[in-house]
Amino acid sequence: MAALAFPLAAAPGTERHPTCSGRAAQYILSGDYDRALAELAGDSAATGNEAARELNLRGLAAMMTERLEEAELSFEKALKLDPALREASLNHAVVLLKRSQFQAAVDELRPLFDQTSGPLQGRVAFHAALASDRLGRLADVRQWLSRALTSDPSYGEAILYSGLIEERTGHLQEAGAAYKRYLTIHPDDPAALLRFGLCAQRAGHADVARRYFGKVIAVAPSGNEAVEARKFMAMWE
Repeated sequence: MAALAFPLAAAPGTERHPTCSGRAAQYILSGDYDRALAELAGDSAATGNEAARELNLRGLAAMMTERLEEAELSFEKALKLDPALREASLNHAVVLLKRSQFQAAVDELRPLFDQTSGPLQGRVAFHAALASDRLGRLADVRQWLSRALTSDPSYGEAILYSGLIEERTGHLQEAGAAYKRYLTIHPDDPAALLRFGLCAQRAGHADVARRYFGKVIAVAPSGNEAVEARKFMAMWE
């Protein structure tokens, strides 16, 4: 089964005024992590909560460039300055997850879930599901994904991941429903189109599978998903 990639970071907040942290956040959002780190390098004049936000952004940029020890240290410094900075708490847990410290990540995310709400709470639950999956705790994965979607019903990655979990455990109808739900939000996503087609094929709906494999090839003809789709379509020729 092809793996699906999921984001492992909380999105940074942005600021409308051109502060150091505001510029760095914009660089991070545009994927220019090295420039964000350069913006945040050296001693900062910020203090208190502003300094904590800068450290969180520095850690986020470092994490996105796989400088995990540096990222973890930045998040820890941010939380010492502002223990209530929930984004830094989530990002610290994400670093633990990326460093394969799955139980430690769950232990940090569990209380954080109760301290947050809305979309941020959904991201907390989603990452707890990822960590629980690595620990082989399927019941916990389902519970965390349910919590993620209760907190944020339109959370696409959680919807897609729930489909992957159901497909992996042979619940094709539930998996197909999750992929279809995701496709109402992202109708041209090749990974979801492919997975829905594979579920249809395994359930014996060859015409539906063929149609969705065709959609995969149409929207991403040179992608890995299209290679897989062509492979399965060739079985009927």
